[in-house]
Amino acid sequence: MSRFSIKDTDRYFSVGFLKRYEGHGWFLIDVLTDKAERLKPQKRFFLAPPLLNLDSLTIKEVQNRARGLRVKFIETEKLLKPEQILNRYLQIKAAEAKKLSSDEYWIHDIIGLKCFTTDGNYLGEVTSVMKTGANDVFIIDKEKYLIPAVKEVIR
Repeated sequence: MSRFSIKDTDRYFSVGFLKRYEGHGWFLIDVLTDKAERLKPQKRFFLAPPLLNLDSLTIKEVQNRARGLRVKFIETEKLLKPEQILNRYLQIKAAEAKKLSSDEYWIHDIIGLKCFTTDGNYLGEVTSVMKTGANDVFIIDKEKYLIPAVKEVIR
């Protein structure tokens, strides 16, 4: 088993997605967590998918921007082609994730669930979850149904 293999006991959550930023050594991150404060200097993240010679990144500097966070990484200063890390995810181990209350769920635990009406009619499977300003929306069978993820609708 290679060092990049994920064991059943090792789960990782994506907290950011790396995009290019116009500037020397800077990258823009789409933040994928409600705890953006975890993206701070000296914090180390796993790179997914990893590069052959680079499986993690450590934040050197962070700046807030309207389109996301602008960051520099310690390791990218040594890369001949820093663009190699573009379009990859920054991940943490599941053990580092916040603890959920009894009525909260991870999105990856919801995707794939079978959906039924309260009468027992099968609607399909949750294929993705759309983030909106007010609430999440469960997408059933690739947009066949869009169901707001609110207690008044979901049982």
